[in-house]
Amino acid sequence: MRGIDLIYTSFIISILSGCAVHITTTEPKVDTGTGLMWEGYNDMRLNWSDANLYCKNLSLEEGSDWRLPKIKELQTLIDIKKYDPAAKDGFNVTSNRYWSSTSNISYSDKAWYIYFETGGTFSTDKYDEHYILCVRGRQ
Repeated sequence: MRGIDLIYTSFIISILSGCAVHITTTEPKVDTGTGLMWEGYNDMRLNWSDANLYCKNLSLEEGSDWRLPKIKELQTLIDIKKYDPAAKDGFNVTSNRYWSSTSNISYSDKAWYIYFETGGTFSTDKYDEHYILCVRGRQ
């Protein structure tokens, strides 16, 4: 990925290297329990490095401090009473794998993700492509 252009306030984002187009269809949402602001729905799948770059370059809601969430932050969106997706109400995630920014300390070529079908936390190769949900706020 070479760069990201924010093209309209309707959040149409073009990834220049892959000619992919991403549309955020919902407004960012604040989790009142954690104070974190989460990007709205995102149907893009990227490898771990590009996911980090995408979030770093995202500019929404007059903020440019977006980032890929740590695994502990992403886990705050899990609702263990739910399945398919195992996510809190109001957060627009699908039953897929979502990257965190947290590397696996035992294997530097792997990073942690949440599988929102079950709410499980797993580690996989950083070159795999998974969904992303950027966050801003507390670290």
